[in-house]
Amino acid sequence: MSTLELRQIGDAVVLILPQALLEQLNAKPGDSFNYNFGDGKLVINQKRKLRKLP
Repeated sequence: MSTLELRQIGDAVVLILPQALLEQLNAKPGDSFNYNFGDGKLVINQKRKLRKLP
């Protein structure tokens, strides 16, 4: 099991994701995620990326 860290940046608190995890998720800064709580756990799901039509 790996650990993620919360950091204070200005007035915000952010969750730091390691580069290896971002690569596995194919995620980049600015991507959106949905979250919910269940059984005492935080569950985070990546929002599907919609294709832009020409």
